[in-house]
Amino acid sequence: MESPPNLQIVLTGFSGSGKTTVLKCLQHNLRSKNFEAVDLDDLSVTGFSSIAELVEEKGWDFFRAKEKSSLEQVLKQNKNLVLALGGGSLDKGREILDQFPQVRLIHLQVSFEQCWERISQSQASRPLVARGRDELKKLYEERQKQYLRAHFSVDGTQSPEQVALAIQGLLGLA
Repeated sequence: MESPPNLQIVLTGFSGSGKTTVLKCLQHNLRSKNFEAVDLDDLSVTGFSSIAELVEEKGWDFFRAKEKSSLEQVLKQNKNLVLALGGGSLDKGREILDQFPQVRLIHLQVSFEQCWERISQSQASRPLVARGRDELKKLYEERQKQYLRAHFSVDGTQSPEQVALAIQGLLGLA
């Protein structure tokens, strides 16, 4: 089955929900359907070695503005795409996503406890961890309203391969 023209699958969820890992699975699974895979965090840190470095040097507002600009640029390319957002991308980027009818926003639903376990044990430098567990839990709860506005919500506690297959099934790409 051919994919609909210009389908843009956008993954959202809290830090540690598995967006980047699921992105890689979808990239592999959809390779024959000409989907490009993009991690918004990678685009947003161009010129810096990491998000942590960018935030330390320029601040969170600069990072979010760069993230929003990168989001708009990638969606305007109007091609089949799988895009992993940063955990807070919807803070400033929801109005951009709403401008593109080809976007299907997929929320990876994972409990705070599991997200915390993943990010606090991660080898990757995650600036949010420095805020501490209590602050992150508050942020998680605040962001749930945005995540729940996604077109679909998928159980992100499954294996990344199972999550990718569930997304493909929801979108008729299995």
